[in-house]
Amino acid sequence: MAASTPARAVTEFLGPLRDAIACVTRARVDVNAEGYRANPTGGAHVLYVNRGEWAALGGRLGLSLRVGMRYRIIPAEGARGPWRITTAAYSYAVGDRDGREVFAYHWNPAMPPTFPHLHVGARASGDLLVQNAHLPTGRVALEAVVRLLVTELHVPPLRRDWRAVLRRGEDRFGAWRTWS
Repeated sequence: MAASTPARAVTEFLGPLRDAIACVTRARVDVNAEGYRANPTGGAHVLYVNRGEWAALGGRLGLSLRVGMRYRIIPAEGARGPWRITTAAYSYAVGDRDGREVFAYHWNPAMPPTFPHLHVGARASGDLLVQNAHLPTGRVALEAVVRLLVTELHVPPLRRDWRAVLRRGEDRFGAWRTWS
């Protein structure tokens, strides 16, 4: 998302993420005050949902969601500038009612494995081989995880317009990402 200032770029970046999260939980999406400023060393800022703790979701399965993301505010040129946000890492985890991870999508190019991947927890698979594997995925948008929660895992949406909200966020994600 292009913006005229670093702070505006962060605000534009956070809007669709906050809207997506609001489809399934009342938990807050937060960054600290430094997260609105460009880091002269190029370091990443941290975004959390519910301060990095499990956020309860509705539905009979008693699921919860934990989201963490690292992002950078970078200068950009042309239609993508003068400032934009780039995702530096993400972790989207779905847990059971006891706070055990059922599955999680991870990507952190600074740590092996450097490719986006899926972890399947013991709750979802009794197979130790699968539990310890990093199953490759493409890049995963937070909106795709929220859609999965609603359509496949029966988490009741908190917004009537959840389909449109997620579609707008995914369209924006697709238009601005620089890699798949």
